[in-house]
Amino acid sequence: MKRLGTVLVLVCGLSFTAAFADTIIGPDATVAVTNSEALGSDPVQLKTGAILVFPGADAGVAGLNEYTRTAATSVGTPYLNPYGTFTRIIDNAYWATNKITEANTEYVYTGRWYLPQAGLYSFYEHIDDHAALGIDGQVVFRNTVYNQPTCVQDIPLEAGWHGVEVRVFNGWAGGGAASGLLSGILFSPSNDLISVENQTNAFAFADPGDGSVLRAAHNGHLGQKILVEGTAVLNLADHDMAQPFRLLGGLLQLTNTTGAARLVVDSADALDFGATGLEIDYPPFNLDVAFSNAAPEACLTFRDLVTLYAWPTSCTWRVADNATLALAGTNLLGTGDIALTNHNITVLTREAVAQDAVIRVQGTNLTAAIKPCWLDALGKWNGIGATFTNDIALEGTGSTALFPVNQSFNLQGAITGTGTVTKTGNSRLEILEPCDFVGDVFCGGGNVFVFHQATAGDSNNTVTVQNNTTLALYPAGYETAPTTASIKKLVGAGTGNSIYIPALQTMEVERFEGTLSVYGVGALRVGTLAAGATLTAANQIALTVDAIEPGTAVRLSDTASLALGSGTVLDALYLNTGTFAVAGAATVKQLSGPGTLVKQGPDTMSVLFSSAAGGLRVEAGKLTVAAPDPAGVLGNRPALWLDAAAPGVFTQYQSYFFTNTFMVIQRWNDCRPGAPYYGLNTRGENNYQVYPYVMTNNQNGLPVVSMGSYQTYLSAEYGSRLEARRLPLSTNLTPQHVVMMFGSQNGGGAAAVGGDWNLRRAGSTASDYRNPATPILAALYPAWTNGVAVTATNTGFNGGYQILTLNTQGKTVNALGWRSDYQTAGGQNYGEVLVYTNALSDLERMTAEAYLSEKWALVYANAHVPSATVATGAELEIGRGFTVGQLYGEGTVSLADSSVCTPGGLFRGTLQLAGGELQGAAEESARRAN
Repeated sequence: MKRLGTVLVLVCGLSFTAAFADTIIGPDATVAVTNSEALGSDPVQLKTGAILVFPGADAGVAGLNEYTRTAATSVGTPYLNPYGTFTRIIDNAYWATNKITEANTEYVYTGRWYLPQAGLYSFYEHIDDHAALGIDGQVVFRNTVYNQPTCVQDIPLEAGWHGVEVRVFNGWAGGGAASGLLSGILFSPSNDLISVENQTNAFAFADPGDGSVLRAAHNGHLGQKILVEGTAVLNLADHDMAQPFRLLGGLLQLTNTTGAARLVVDSADALDFGATGLEIDYPPFNLDVAFSNAAPEACLTFRDLVTLYAWPTSCTWRVADNATLALAGTNLLGTGDIALTNHNITVLTREAVAQDAVIRVQGTNLTAAIKPCWLDALGKWNGIGATFTNDIALEGTGSTALFPVNQSFNLQGAITGTGTVTKTGNSRLEILEPCDFVGDVFCGGGNVFVFHQATAGDSNNTVTVQNNTTLALYPAGYETAPTTASIKKLVGAGTGNSIYIPALQTMEVERFEGTLSVYGVGALRVGTLAAGATLTAANQIALTVDAIEPGTAVRLSDTASLALGSGTVLDALYLNTGTFAVAGAATVKQLSGPGTLVKQGPDTMSVLFSSAAGGLRVEAGKLTVAAPDPAGVLGNRPALWLDAAAPGVFTQYQSYFFTNTFMVIQRWNDCRPGAPYYGLNTRGENNYQVYPYVMTNNQNGLPVVSMGSYQTYLSAEYGSRLEARRLPLSTNLTPQHVVMMFGSQNGGGAAAVGGDWNLRRAGSTASDYRNPATPILAALYPAWTNGVAVTATNTGFNGGYQILTLNTQGKTVNALGWRSDYQTAGGQNYGEVLVYTNALSDLERMTAEAYLSEKWALVYANAHVPSATVATGAELEIGRGFTVGQLYGEGTVSLADSSVCTPGGLFRGTLQLAGGELQGAAEESARRAN
């Protein structure tokens, strides 16, 4: 540790304190402090008679102190983290430095900033990488998100000198202000919402050189823990700041000393204590304070965040509005019930509030928090498990009961009134007594939040379960006798969140929103599954859903079951490995997963698409599997509809034919008469080698348009010309989806659809584009092959025909057969192309894909049932577009519409043909051959 003796010492720009060592001042030493950070970041011991003198602005030269902290990994918190090494005085903080290094570095700028007028100010940053700003000991912002702007408004500041601390972190390369900014750090005396586009009243921290705006004196605060032995003095006679001097780090009696200790504030009428920007470990206060040479009304004010052990006895004190006192002493607010009218509390110890006392949260937007801890000698919090016996009454406007617990905690008390109840800590929380508070409940931080009652407070409360947190309701007798529990509205937010339902319990949720898992051995009944919600049922949960809004999904795992309300429509049902009982007169748009659906109950259930690898079992009632009528995605929906099988859509190029008398075409019309767009090649001049040709009697006996090979010379019979076939479109289209029957027998070419560089295939050479295995796209756009979502940047074509869908996201499409020019033409085959300038829903996309799959006799992953078992008295109807492999059981199977069954397995029931087709395995294989 470093000792300062009895002489006057000027503490200016350079730190004299070694790392991890207290700075000792005195006894009877006087030290002038121009820059508080020069005292180091470790505790400062003030011995008896020690005096710290804080000179005014004249003690600092024009500009700001600059420090650099190497090997940093992020921007520090102003006033809290170390400052590093002093490097220079600088007259501005434009970005805040013109230094860019190849090593992670934090730049810190400290000093005074003069404001000629009072008002509301706004502050802004937009730099690479991180930035933080502190004014007068308070953190204004700290942004650790790369290259993301921050603007904070409504900061009230008085005229005069203010302390300022700017911190900027830059990674190993690059850096600087965002393009178009006057500076990466800006302020506005007009309280403007500053942005790159709005800098009219925005200014940088800069000094003209005379010290009228910036001074390298940063002494309006002490950020260190101050440890006092005997009596020490803060001399503030020359402290000429607009705000009172502030202690940010803590004020304690020096450990292992005896006798009274006191800090005397000399020649000032105010002292502020408290910090901002902290989640835990608020600065500890446990020392007497007195004023000398001050007005009678001189006052110590506790602001923002404080850990309080005891009140001072030698001065007037007050608690600022909206401050938070973390209570570490005994009965600091009285020996009975306590009322919060202007400030918040965090109860750290059982002795801080009398046992069985009621904590009454009054006032506006105030919070009572409980976080059991033991505190070390310097006030550091350490969580402990505990049970408190206090009630909490939410009696104000916007009142909150908060539990940021990081060890298991039980509240043997009730929460009443109106307000919000929130768990944020990562440990278990149990409310042991029935509560009737009215308001929202937030379960977060991780672990478990348990109410020992049938509801989470009032039965009409909304409960939100957040990341990695589980909610449970345990009414009396749970797990030993049947119980019920209920929630008005349950919201799942984030991931890893869940509710637990114990044995013999039925939980009823009137409305569920968001994403959540439910597990246990009880039952859950959901009145309404809200739009966009996803609910996962696991273990032995019996899930019932009465009503369903659009865009919903249910996932089943283990031995969970599902019952759907009559007439409901569920967008997606995912079955994990196993068999899952599902019942109800409902429609499931998409069934997927490795599991098996077991249809139960007497009702008729419909499945529009299925890729469930475990197949289907129909034990009772009727199950229908059939793709929707494609009319909804055809007709006028596509902006362009090219169909090689439609009559009269081709115009021959002159009288040219290719091998096998395949007609060479110059125009491919939309199959809808009078449609405005078409494909047209106008190259002319007898360049027949650049025109597509029509291969008749091709896939499923239908014609296909071919772009030939990719950049390959034809035989001598065709003049040894370089084949470069393509078909430009009559106009530029900007589709959202393109769905096509696509062939890659010739490699697939440089792009499935041409016109935009972003839609090119991966690869760069002719051999790449002659190889079907080359990835479908070079950029990551959503893509599907035969209905299966694929990563287009690492998935190639199959070398034959397949249904290909691209979500082109509005990129230009103006050609088939090339990427953008004749040097990238050829290699594709097209049977049918549907171009949609309006986005398709998943159901619409699959409907279009199923239409093409059925027409062109391709296996569609979302309309294939590998095996089906139908029990006696039950019925399975296989409808439009579906194919079925093996059949088992003794029930009834109907083949309707255009379905195809290739019988296998052992089926002893009734097989009805109602428009479908029964084929042998060899016949089916031949029909679907490319």
